[in-house]
Amino acid sequence: VEHGYRFEVANAENLPFENRFDVIVAGELVEHVYSMGLMLDSTWRALRSAGRLIITTPNNCALSKMLYAMLLGREVCHPEHTCYYSSQTLSYIVSKHGFREIERHVLARPARYWLVEKVYEAVSRWRPILGEVLVHVFEKVPEQHKYADKW
Repeated sequence: VEHGYRFEVANAENLPFENRFDVIVAGELVEHVYSMGLMLDSTWRALRSAGRLIITTPNNCALSKMLYAMLLGREVCHPEHTCYYSSQTLSYIVSKHGFREIERHVLARPARYWLVEKVYEAVSRWRPILGEVLVHVFEKVPEQHKYADKW
């Protein structure tokens, strides 16, 4: 414990904690897990009542990804990523696992070249959906309803 904070490291798909944390930060993590559902269930159990889950992940609707597809005819996919999310799909899946979204942001990401970075920033302000990074904050709700309205 340092400065009132306690950090733990564990398998995100199988956290060995029950009602232990006020906040869990999944920073640039969800695009690497094999089962988002297992991770969200595990996180839900590990959070205290009304605990917060903060997720950051690359935006699948980012301008850079669209430009690669349009100009180079290929998708951009990191070899260690198992999936990508848009704001809508991220909100949907997390809400089905017992969370309520309380904040949503789409940010620009630093680029290798100054001009490219400025273009990304301008586009992110003009059309936030095209930003590079999703930042969502969720609050744990009392119950999960994964399949309640699926079929």
